Amino acid sequence: MAGRRPPGAFGHAGVTGAFAFADPASDLGFAYVPNRMSELIEGSDDRAHHLVETTLQCAYR
Repeated sequence: MAGRRPPGAFGHAGVTGAFAFADPASDLGFAYVPNRMSELIEGSDDRAHHLVETTLQCAYR
């Protein structure tokens, strides 16, 4: 699912690494709000990427 977005889906990323997205056609909403931003700014935190990929894999089976 990396880099792909279903038609009608939308989202927004914040400066601290927080982000949210929604896919109304699938009744899917997702938000991620980290409590530490240093790892996100440095690029050494893959949690967000893994959470999104796993969520999308489960939602679009």
